[in-house]
Amino acid sequence: MVGIHSEVGNYRKNNQDYVGYFQWGDGGIYVVADGMGGYAGGEVASKIAVDTVIAAFKEEISSAVDDDFIRKLVNLCNEAIIEKGKIDESLRGMGTTLTLCYLNKNKGIVANVGDSCCYILSRGEFYKITKDHSLVQAFVDSGNLTEEEAKKHPNKNIITRSLGTTDKVESDIYFIDVDKNDKIMLCTDGLSNHIDNDVMRDVLLRLDTKEAVKELVHMSKNNGSKDNISVMVFKGECQDDR
Repeated sequence: MVGIHSEVGNYRKNNQDYVGYFQWGDGGIYVVADGMGGYAGGEVASKIAVDTVIAAFKEEISSAVDDDFIRKLVNLCNEAIIEKGKIDESLRGMGTTLTLCYLNKNKGIVANVGDSCCYILSRGEFYKITKDHSLVQAFVDSGNLTEEEAKKHPNKNIITRSLGTTDKVESDIYFIDVDKNDKIMLCTDGLSNHIDNDVMRDVLLRLDTKEAVKELVHMSKNNGSKDNISVMVFKGECQDDR
């Protein structure tokens, strides 16, 4: 079961996030993107990224999918966004984050560019799989900021890597093992910046996927999120189902 919710949020006039998935047999591809660049540009960039990933997997869903396939696919998304900007001058300079999770039975590959996130809930423990490509994360890595200080930093929204802004893009790749009772969550920073990990964990343990995404978005809005908010939860069962 997949729970998915994406909305404009408290303050924005349009939703530049885009979320999608495609499932088959024992596998699936799940994608979230957070666009940027002008009133319409972000919407276009994020949709191109997600649609390009899903289209590629509709053509290739065999066990031949590996990290090289994923890296090439991310660069294909990058090229598609740049080409669209060349065709339509009003969209030039648009970009987007991209975080995806490919599952094949109990194995998974996660890729990310930017600061949209992937988490996993496994055996009651909640982990962030991805690492943000952001200015604030760089400060944390260098020891100039603590994790706690980073949460409230005024430049938290500045990212250091995105699709559509350079000819080539490097994606971070993670390999995961997935139990049938695990839950995986993808979200944009409109959610992750406004809810603590322990709160997200409790919601995912307590509710099924469709109810969990609604509750998480509601909590993020109540906590003052000023961004678009998107979240997708898939794989596994809630506590009451077991």
